[in-house]
Amino acid sequence: MAGAPGTGTPIQSPAASSNPAIEQNTTTEVLFDPQSQSNPYFLHPNENPALMLVSTPLEGPNYHPWARAMTMALSCKNKLKFVNGAITKPSRDDRKFDVWERCNDIVVSWIVRSLSPTIGRSVLWIDTAYGIWRDLKRSCGKKIDELNGQDEKDKLSIFLIGLHDRFTGARNQIMLMRPLLDVCDAYSIITQQERQFHINTSGIGNHLYQAGEVGATSSVLMTRNGSNQQ
Repeated sequence: MAGAPGTGTPIQSPAASSNPAIEQNTTTEVLFDPQSQSNPYFLHPNENPALMLVSTPLEGPNYHPWARAMTMALSCKNKLKFVNGAITKPSRDDRKFDVWERCNDIVVSWIVRSLSPTIGRSVLWIDTAYGIWRDLKRSCGKKIDELNGQDEKDKLSIFLIGLHDRFTGARNQIMLMRPLLDVCDAYSIITQQERQFHINTSGIGNHLYQAGEVGATSSVLMTRNGSNQQ
């Protein structure tokens, strides 16, 4: 039997959705074989700085869809390792440097060509594709995440403030949850609480509802009310 309204029965938070990171770091060294077409260091003759990998340039607010599209495009080109940290800049006396520099410059040109003129100018002097990718994530992605997070908090606050006083216990528990729930999860919890309130105040045992006999409960209530009126 659920506790009385406002007593604060412990609430189970819905499972949090996973939030996969755009970047990944690995300590596994990438094999250097620029002659192999399956190797990230290989450059196809058709791969040139003028290629446009995505149709919509990065303007700022569209960072996440842009980053997703660029990630897929770079993966298809087998150049994703130049932006996710798997391939790092070698020293100038390393035999890989010249090949790395050529591949890096190609990827840098692809990224810059997919940016708005203003954003493109802000990263033009960063000399590695990995550095540009990190800077864009920090300057654009983080700002968007912060704005979206604040927007979700505002929506949750408005929803909770508008609840009836009988949901005070549930409201307080939701506000104490970390991370904060989104509005849909909070609504689900309040709906469950409201259902429990209905069962507690119906005058019928909780066993009918647990057995899935909601219809039977309604019939009993109607019969009882009819008898009282007679």
